[in-house]
Amino acid sequence: MMIYSSRRALLALLGSGLITLAGCGSLNPFKDEPKFKPAELTNVNATMALNSAWQLGGDDSPAGALTIVGTSAGPRVFAAQGRSVRVIDPANGSVVQTLAAESVLTTGAASDGTLVAAATRQGDVIAWDLASGKQLWKSSLNAEIISTPAVADGIIATLTTDGRLVGFDAADGRRRWVVQRAAPSLTLRVPSPVIGVRGGFLVGLPAGRVIALGSRDGQVRWETTFAQPKGSNEVERISDIMPAVGGLSGEFCVASYQGKVGCINVRDGRTSWQRDFSSNVGLAAGNGAIYATDDKSHVSAFSAAGVSVWKNEALAYRQLTAPAVMPGAVAVGDFEGYLHLLSTDKGEIIGRTQAGSRPHSGAPIALEVAGQRLLVVQNRSGAIFAFSVK
Repeated sequence: MMIYSSRRALLALLGSGLITLAGCGSLNPFKDEPKFKPAELTNVNATMALNSAWQLGGDDSPAGALTIVGTSAGPRVFAAQGRSVRVIDPANGSVVQTLAAESVLTTGAASDGTLVAAATRQGDVIAWDLASGKQLWKSSLNAEIISTPAVADGIIATLTTDGRLVGFDAADGRRRWVVQRAAPSLTLRVPSPVIGVRGGFLVGLPAGRVIALGSRDGQVRWETTFAQPKGSNEVERISDIMPAVGGLSGEFCVASYQGKVGCINVRDGRTSWQRDFSSNVGLAAGNGAIYATDDKSHVSAFSAAGVSVWKNEALAYRQLTAPAVMPGAVAVGDFEGYLHLLSTDKGEIIGRTQAGSRPHSGAPIALEVAGQRLLVVQNRSGAIFAFSVK
């Protein structure tokens, strides 16, 4: 299996370092009607074809973004919605396991290939055994959780909206550590990234902060303000780190709302480069570059050194998702269910298809499995679509 997503890049590039997706006022960047008219779609001179591979209906709204993890049985896609997590074989779309919860889930599902974790509306963190589908344990935090947990070194890390980072023992649910950070009075209502790899966790927080923690002890290895809040009022000062992140050559790359895009050295937390940027979804890394969607639905490419390579404005205000990267193409979804392919070298649109008519619930997942390149997407009704890319 080959996973082209940012998470694969982080696992591959940062695995030897420290690292691994909010109880105050919040704003939903997708709730209100758009102030600007979305760009009309024009005909595409397609050089890449998107063909339907499989489709699954949805019974409920997604609790969080799709996640993908390699297991002993092959790659598995995890889709949390309603009171369950569906475990899907991306090769054929079959649901190989359904993990049941007692209450409604509010996050995506995290997994290390052996166990699965997610959080509920009641503020509970739940862990299941992937092989049997049985619940292993449940632990209550009595707080809202919308950020997908992460798993590293037998520890499950969870971030609450009131600013608590809690590490649970994956085996029995015991709390191993707690790290508290003050939450701003106003944030965007989007999940913060909690990423786990061997040795620790890296977490993007509101107010443009990024923190690296040891997995076993929760000790802060470094902490930095990547994007300094600016402005004369609380709305103007929102600079939250967005959920979709990426990794390149030992660097952790992030984008913030009303702030910056750039990369941070994972060993010491120093900013390698950054540019003024405002994103409400995030970015992806791959092919030696960074690809980011801004809050106007413009897609930009930056070199590993932060040099601007191209910018595509053809899909302006179409409420684009964060990108997914695969060889030769960058994929983004929009508010009408369209999936667009942009070339990695020039940024022109080179392919398009539609996955239903509902908005996408998060960034596509790009992977190669069973000899075919796939893009897997989920819409806000919970339906999941897979397309082969040729």
